[in-house]
Amino acid sequence: MLYLLFGDNIVESRNKLSEFNSRTYPDFEIVKAGSCDTQMQFDEALQTQSMFENKKLLIFENFFKGRAPKWKTEIDFKNLAESESVYIFWEEEDINIVGKNLSRVLPKTQVFEFKIPNLLWNFLDGIGGADKPARLPARQGGLSLRIKDLNQILKTVDANYLFLMLVRQFRLLLIIKENWRDYPSEYKRLTFQKYKLASQAKNFSLEKLKEAYNNLLSIEERAKTGKGIYSFHTELEKFLINL
Repeated sequence: MLYLLFGDNIVESRNKLSEFNSRTYPDFEIVKAGSCDTQMQFDEALQTQSMFENKKLLIFENFFKGRAPKWKTEIDFKNLAESESVYIFWEEEDINIVGKNLSRVLPKTQVFEFKIPNLLWNFLDGIGGADKPARLPARQGGLSLRIKDLNQILKTVDANYLFLMLVRQFRLLLIIKENWRDYPSEYKRLTFQKYKLASQAKNFSLEKLKEAYNNLLSIEERAKTGKGIYSFHTELEKFLINL
């Protein structure tokens, strides 16, 4: 059996991945194979000796990321799917053409795609904006709408994940605003996002972005050390109010 887990909602996909363990598969040898960047690494993972009569549960991470080398296009996935072992392919975000074809042609492949709700993307993209009613500054009613969106998002998205996405958003805004040439690899990965981020960054001064980013780090520190006097939810609301 093959399982394919991918999507930009990494928290949910990780939670799903955690279900494949020694408790749910007690008669399987669990092998964490990593990304297997070379054919030799892949072959070695397949040949790992098992204590359970060749019944193995192999976990690959980011195996289908980026441009696929020729040897990955020639793997006999059908043969793997029909074996007694279980193969888990977890991808951090999207999958390349090999992964997409795998999910289409093999009936014994179970595909789980984990998407971030559009409401969360809209919420992140709208912070600081004023081009739509839901993105108006606080004095014009935008704050109450942002708080409402926050509460709605927290019904479907883990609060810790929302926080990580906020940190990521302000880090990217800082990169765009300050000097993206200092972060060429991160900037290159943004693709179409950089244009939206550049537009959003115009709504903040560099000093305000640094202040917001440091405030997020302070929230994280208080949460880790237990020194906060407010709930995590309230901390997020206070952060939005102070923007």
